[in-house]
Amino acid sequence: MNITKEQTGELTATIKINLQNADFESDVNKSLRDYQRKATIPGFRPGKVPFGMVKKMYGSSVMADQVNKTISKALNDYLADEKLSILGHPIANIEKTGTIDFDHDSDFNFFFDIGIAPDFDVNMENIELEYSKITAGDKQIEETINNMLERNPVHTHPELVSEIDEIEASIAEVDANGAEKADGFVSEIKFKMSDIIDEDSKATLIGKTDGAEFVINLEKAFGDTEALKNALKWPEDKVTQPSSTFNLVIKEIHHEEKANLDEEFFEKIFPNQQILTIEEFKAKVAEDINKQLEGESDRYFSGKAIDSLVDQVKFSLPEEFMKAWVLQNAEGKITKEKIDEDYVQYDRTFRWQLIEGKLIDANPSLAVSREDIRNAVKQQFFGQFMNADSVDEEMNNRMEPIVDMILKNEDEARKISDRIAESKFGMFIKENAKITVKEITYDKFIESFNQNEIAEHE
Repeated sequence: MNITKEQTGELTATIKINLQNADFESDVNKSLRDYQRKATIPGFRPGKVPFGMVKKMYGSSVMADQVNKTISKALNDYLADEKLSILGHPIANIEKTGTIDFDHDSDFNFFFDIGIAPDFDVNMENIELEYSKITAGDKQIEETINNMLERNPVHTHPELVSEIDEIEASIAEVDANGAEKADGFVSEIKFKMSDIIDEDSKATLIGKTDGAEFVINLEKAFGDTEALKNALKWPEDKVTQPSSTFNLVIKEIHHEEKANLDEEFFEKIFPNQQILTIEEFKAKVAEDINKQLEGESDRYFSGKAIDSLVDQVKFSLPEEFMKAWVLQNAEGKITKEKIDEDYVQYDRTFRWQLIEGKLIDANPSLAVSREDIRNAVKQQFFGQFMNADSVDEEMNNRMEPIVDMILKNEDEARKISDRIAESKFGMFIKENAKITVKEITYDKFIESFNQNEIAEHE
């Protein structure tokens, strides 16, 4: 066997492997002997088929198989021995190799094209990046405070019913004369005035006092029988229909209104913080929002930092080889024209993979481990338990099978791994590159982000 390498470009070469009969003959004969022992051919006892007949029947296919195995091992050993760092994997050069005739030839020449990984350094001290520190803007602060006010209304119990109140009442079924039936339906009911569809009924209720008692047609009030059933929580399996007219006694009137921005409200939202003014309250709200936005700032930076690193770390790639490699890997699913059209994105992906590998070689902790992925799944689905000081053995044993099931989905596992990798590299770049921090309000950030998205798709 003879292996030679011919440099065909700055980062490309062709490897020629010359195989002679002696390189594979003994392995071919050994395989044919195995066939001879196992072959079942009419007219011959098992194991007694003449070797010549076996060779004639199976020789070329066995030789082809053995030659392929020999070539594969020789190529891999050569790359390892020569310490060649290649891009992707070798591509068989069909044109140079030509037609192989296993029936008549015994010496063979095989040619493989390789792309050689470029030699480059990643000097983080020379990488300059901008970190967008997203902070709470006036609009976001106001919206957050309004949401707080809506979620924390002031509850009161007024003396008179208004059209925005809620009523608790007891009801009893009455006869045509308005008298309560001895065996009639009685219940407790709670409804909002907004549930009352009929305007006359609404007018009857408005202005009534706590403890007021009167007869009312609830079916008419709520709009129809189905609405009445919902209000009465009428059992679905009950055959009879509810009566429409009831004696109603108001037991309690509930009123909610928007809270005031005062010290009582400040204390309710931020207990024991001694917040006395609206300005202090807004500052505290902004502080909380900013803490939540730290993660958003880091995630945005991670993606942008990786893109910037690809732009700033310069090295060459063998474009034609990479296109050929993509085409072969696509197995007919992508055309050469489509690869040419999208090559800029392929090129960026290749560059990042090389930069990523270089950084991991120098900083092994950047590699995403199986344990990193499992812990990320646990945090995502069992976060409330993971926040404890420790997870006991019983809880961990319950989590493990669920994690296994989730990670059986290869797409999901890959997405989780990609998220972890982006986060790790983002933090690494943030800690080691030259970073300029630029504060930007959330409102301006969203506006800028949307504009960039539109520009990228135009």
